[in-house]
Amino acid sequence: MDVIITSNSPGELSAWVAPLVSVWRLQHPEWHLYLALVPCPFATGREEEFAQSIEGLTAVWNPKQTGRILLGGRLPIPRAERGLVLYLGGDAWHAWRLAQRWGYPCTAYAVRYTWLWKFYDSVATQSRELAKRLTLEGVRACPVGCVGWPLPQDKPSEEGKLCIGLFPGSRLMILRYTLGPFLELAKRLQQRCPEMSFILAVSPFVSRDALLDILRHPGDCGIAQSSGSLCGDAVQIDGGPALEVVWGDSRQVISRIDAAITIPGTNTGEIAAAGKALIVGLSCNVPIPRGGLGWILERISGWRKFQQFQHWFYYRQQRFAAQPNRRAGEMIAPEVVVGRELNVLADAVVNTFGDKEKRLALGQRLAQIMGDPGEGMQKLAEFIAEAEMRPMSNSLKQKKGWQDFIFQWRGGFAAAVAVPLLYCAQPNWESWQLGISLALVGECCRLWALGYSGEHTRGSETAAPELITAGPFALCRNPLYFGNFLNALGVTSAAAGIWPWPVKLLMFACCLGALLLVYGSCISVEEKYLAEKFGSLYRDYCQRTPRFLPAWRSHTAARTGTFVWGNLAFEKMTLVWWLLIWAYLYWRIV
Repeated sequence: MDVIITSNSPGELSAWVAPLVSVWRLQHPEWHLYLALVPCPFATGREEEFAQSIEGLTAVWNPKQTGRILLGGRLPIPRAERGLVLYLGGDAWHAWRLAQRWGYPCTAYAVRYTWLWKFYDSVATQSRELAKRLTLEGVRACPVGCVGWPLPQDKPSEEGKLCIGLFPGSRLMILRYTLGPFLELAKRLQQRCPEMSFILAVSPFVSRDALLDILRHPGDCGIAQSSGSLCGDAVQIDGGPALEVVWGDSRQVISRIDAAITIPGTNTGEIAAAGKALIVGLSCNVPIPRGGLGWILERISGWRKFQQFQHWFYYRQQRFAAQPNRRAGEMIAPEVVVGRELNVLADAVVNTFGDKEKRLALGQRLAQIMGDPGEGMQKLAEFIAEAEMRPMSNSLKQKKGWQDFIFQWRGGFAAAVAVPLLYCAQPNWESWQLGISLALVGECCRLWALGYSGEHTRGSETAAPELITAGPFALCRNPLYFGNFLNALGVTSAAAGIWPWPVKLLMFACCLGALLLVYGSCISVEEKYLAEKFGSLYRDYCQRTPRFLPAWRSHTAARTGTFVWGNLAFEKMTLVWWLLIWAYLYWRIV
């Protein structure tokens, strides 16, 4: 059997790929394991060197070789009778595309949600909540917990001493911006609490020469920072203490420290699983390693305010940056947003780590949340071994029609119509008032319907745990789409503004044609699914309830479904875009 693994992040290579290959080498020595390093703008350049040192890999493909395969180049190995593609880092598109090239099932280990998981055949997750969400979207998902190497044995710290590990990151582009602030933070903390000592964890992907270069040429991200010099295995901070440097062995650092200060990354899960208290520092001024559109946005330079806004927006979308917080669904390990000054982070460190009982309690709580990474790795290995024997599903074997394609990408079709419409908008005050009145009614319809339907109506796969017939669903079968129709009509009315009547009619014709194409297809796909799942119950509902235009005298039959205020939380991003669109139209008033 051939297993093709995609990865590129230093943390994922050392914490996920290496231990998983170690497990498989013992359990399935007959397997051929290939590692495809995917293109990454934040790579350190030493990923291939590290990957070659992992025992058990049959071959390692560097990013250029993987890029050629992704773009349709010659396959380096022939298709085997049995095989699968496993995502352990990079962009989710990379693994899916490789699975298409070889015709293998596609599976992944996921710690956060992305819409691309719906194209995978199965997904192992770190949290039960993510597994539940993916299951509702039609993806086979199973929670396996935290994965990684078995936990190291703790070394007791000296009485009255507090050893703090500093983890400023393993990617060179980010380390250039974070190392200086970390050194300044260590200096301030040592002045406030002389009993503190520090260990600087340097990733195996960062060479001595690279660290020297960063110390000499730090990046300026607008945060207070200190410089230093490398003396043997220590960094001497200018005007501050000397930090011990541990090269390339984060587990050794984790075993020696009492607590840690880090940035978002895989090591937040490792530190938490070891039962060590940690604080995560965030800053909208520091680049975020992302792929796809995020990579393009990171490359837009010359407008710092824009980058700060998109970083803030990214963190708001992710909700939590640290893995234990994501797994728990609440803020357990403090996540501190740093502006120009570091005092807010220094205060959090003193308050959290200064009290020994509080620090130990936090570490124990984090360890309980994450579980044993060795056990999680074993579950992941078993899950993936079973994935190869499952029938292929979402993207590779099931042939879907054009209506299913439109249903999956309905958001993209809506954007394709909205962008040129907004670009050509010429609103005046009267058209803006008319348009926003229609849109307000439409958005209220959406919120009312979403309160009954919940999150599953927003996915890219049809799903319905029960047939909802109460509230707006008693007036028409598609109240969400009716609300979208009023929203689109409102935007078109506002955008038409001062255009002459022939142009106005053309704008409305394009809008209505797009709505008919998109929502006609979506309704067809959903009705087919509901008819197969609920049978005569759904057919009776169709006979007494209009498809689209509401009947304001609703039927008197028994209704199912209740309004849940918590469901409205799923509309927050739509509301943000709704407000931005109407603010833009107001700005364009002539």
